Formats: sequence, structure tokens, C-alpha cells
Amino acid sequence: MISFDDALALVASLGAPLGAERVGLSDADGRVLAEDVRAPFPLPRFDHSAMDGYAIATSALAASGPTELEVTGESAAGSVPGALVAGSACRIFTGAPLPHGADAVVMQEDVERVVVAGRSVARFATRPAAGAHVRRAGDDLAEGA
Repeated sequence: MISFDDALALVASLGAPLGAERVGLSDADGRVLAEDVRAPFPLPRFDHSAMDGYAIATSALAASGPTELEVTGESAAGSVPGALVAGSACRIFTGAPLPHGADAVVMQEDVERVVVAGRSVARFATRPAAGAHVRRAGDDLAEGA
């Protein structure tokens, strides 16, 4: 009988590492990566809404109290919204890109949508914090990770 170390050395001497090869994902089961895989871009690639609601710029709001903002745009998943009009709200859906200038989303359950003097207005009672209901670019995976 030989020692464990001698047996390990013998087994190791009988094999050689295989070279790297590119295979399809369906053939990759049971294989080992030959090199690190890096994310070429952040995931998600852009800031987007975690809720259906209204994208706003918190800097344009009063410190507290109820707020009324005219609804001037819409952002749906797969769209490219324009910039947020200063002092307004943009209707936004879950997964949709945040318009440039917006930094929070007020959930639709917290908004009353009304028409005032012929304008569509979003009313909400409390001031959301910047970043509320927003998923930032790279939250799931940073570029290079």
C-alpha cells in the first residue's frame, strides 16, 4: 500500500489540463471557466422605476405638505423618455427609464390624478425622499464585476 500523498501525486501525473475552448451555453454544464467573465456594462443599464407611479424631481418640491404637479410626459418600459419638465411629474411604469432630471417615483397608490383648469395634475400628500422607488444603474451588477 502507498501513502495518500504518493497516490495523489501518481493520479496527478496521469492527467494534464485541457486547453480552453469556446462552447455554447447548452454545452457548458459541468465545465469550468477558463478565465473570469466580466460585465461589459452595468445592469440595469439605466436608472429605472421600481413601481408604477409618477417620476418627479424632489428638489422642486416644498419641504413638506401636499403637492400638485402637472403631468407632462410618460415613460414605459422600452421607451426613451424626454427630460422631466421642471416642476412637473412624468407618468412612469415599473421598469421604465427615469426621465433625465427625475430623482424619485411617487407610487400611483399615493397619487390622486385630477384635471385642474384643463391640465392633468398629480396630487400627493407627502414629500418622497430622493431615490424613492428608483433602481439605479448597476444595482444588480456593476460594470466590470
